[in-house]
Amino acid sequence: MYHTLSVVNDALLNDIRAHYLNPDSMPYPDEEDNPLIVELTRFAETCGINDPLTKIYITTTPLDHFPLLMFLFVISQMPKFSYNKQLGTPLAHLAT
Repeated sequence: MYHTLSVVNDALLNDIRAHYLNPDSMPYPDEEDNPLIVELTRFAETCGINDPLTKIYITTTPLDHFPLLMFLFVISQMPKFSYNKQLGTPLAHLAT
């Protein structure tokens, strides 16, 4: 049963990846037309074929220039940190 679920899970993931590579020609296997995703998820979680850290709960469109904004934020905060040789990590300066 485990191997059968694993193969079906891999096939379904390949179909989803194919959709994201070419969304115009490959339809998404949605829940309304194909209840396989919901049922397979229940069985896979029962058998331990899941990884909660890589599970996609929702998808969004990427924000423009968000990586640049985060880079500039991190660079602006770097003067507040100093390197601690004993711990081998940067530590924040505490305001006095």
